[in-house]
Amino acid sequence: MSTTSSIEETMKDLLDRGEVKPSWRDKQFVHFLDLKEAYGREFLARVKEHAESTGFSWADLARSENERRTCAKMFVDRFGITYWGTPANRQKYLQEECLADPDTLCVYPDRREEIVRTLMVLLERKAKGYARLSTEKPKVCCRLNPNFNSTSKSKRKMTSLAKETDEDYTEAMSTGDKLTYKIPRTRALSNAIRPFKAVLSDSDSSAELNMSSRKIQKAPKSKKKPDHSHPHPTKPVSTTSPAPAPKSPPKPTKKEKKSPSTFLPPPPPMGTFIHTNTTTTTTTSTSTPTPPTNPTTTALSAANYTYLTTILATSTTQAKEGMAPVWIPYEHFTSTSSFLDSMADQCNLLEWNPTMQLSREDADWFAPANPSAGSVIAASVRFEWSDFEIRVRQGHDEDWVVVQRELVRAWRVRSEGDGDEGVEFKIRVLLHVIG
Repeated sequence: MSTTSSIEETMKDLLDRGEVKPSWRDKQFVHFLDLKEAYGREFLARVKEHAESTGFSWADLARSENERRTCAKMFVDRFGITYWGTPANRQKYLQEECLADPDTLCVYPDRREEIVRTLMVLLERKAKGYARLSTEKPKVCCRLNPNFNSTSKSKRKMTSLAKETDEDYTEAMSTGDKLTYKIPRTRALSNAIRPFKAVLSDSDSSAELNMSSRKIQKAPKSKKKPDHSHPHPTKPVSTTSPAPAPKSPPKPTKKEKKSPSTFLPPPPPMGTFIHTNTTTTTTTSTSTPTPPTNPTTTALSAANYTYLTTILATSTTQAKEGMAPVWIPYEHFTSTSSFLDSMADQCNLLEWNPTMQLSREDADWFAPANPSAGSVIAASVRFEWSDFEIRVRQGHDEDWVVVQRELVRAWRVRSEGDGDEGVEFKIRVLLHVIG
């Protein structure tokens, strides 16, 4: 066992060395996270649905590392137990050969950071593809008629957004790929890294389309010279790029890779749910994004607004007795159950311990138990500075996601200078307790 573990590389080793790339196919991400092929499509669709339902835009995710980190953290906090959390779930969703190697098995919450970093790369891949498809949609019809050599590539680009994930995942499940990626989990230097470098995604960058189309044109170029009067019969292919010299390397790829890191601030500290990319424009190009227009916005750390945010919590039973609310500094909660348990603990309604919280989170996901006397079944959350209010229910993490999203929007308004500087962020929480 000691000899094999020394040869193998962990998820963190490969992530630190940059082996996990946006150029990976969908299936490679699924295998890297130890998931079975049968659940790969469901997992990818769930990632896409989560990003869209929580208010993130694909353009922002493609441009901002902080947006991708926040989105990935929310996904892992919501679905980490479902896929990697309990022994029963791992038996259902994870590959058998991975379960046989517990030392390198992808387990939640032990490898939470590795899962988040992997999802950040997956979101970057998906966001670039979706953002590019949405911006290039008007140009596709003009490119089809004169060019018959790259029809297969352009057809793949023109498929709908929902079909793109399925098609890419189905293509990756061909017989040739199965032999290459059948055992990615050993993470040995010879088995895992070589195949991951060798295969590139079809939707990684527009430069790949240019290079592959040039290779296809080499044979017809010599044949068509004496037959046709056109001096440049293959030029329509290069409409995707600004007509560079045929031997020069494609420049858009460098811009795309360098532009996100040139003006973005460093990622926020762990455990904070903050969008630092405060200025988002809907009409900016994905290749050359414009920097934030307000210089004070980037100088201000959005984390500072956490300290200006206070939760005023009480319960229905304590309110009847005329007890004042407890003032609690705001912190990022990973789930509805952790939020309600923390509020109940602050109000002295229950005695908290880690075992009870894990059992509570497991119960939230699968079979919520009938509430007993003295337990918190829900909380009414209201923002004092606006008319926003919502009931946060046990076992419904989507309720807490809405609260976080609205709070971040309020922070953004303040950071952009549109809100009242004197307003404090006070959140009223009323815990509904069964008597």
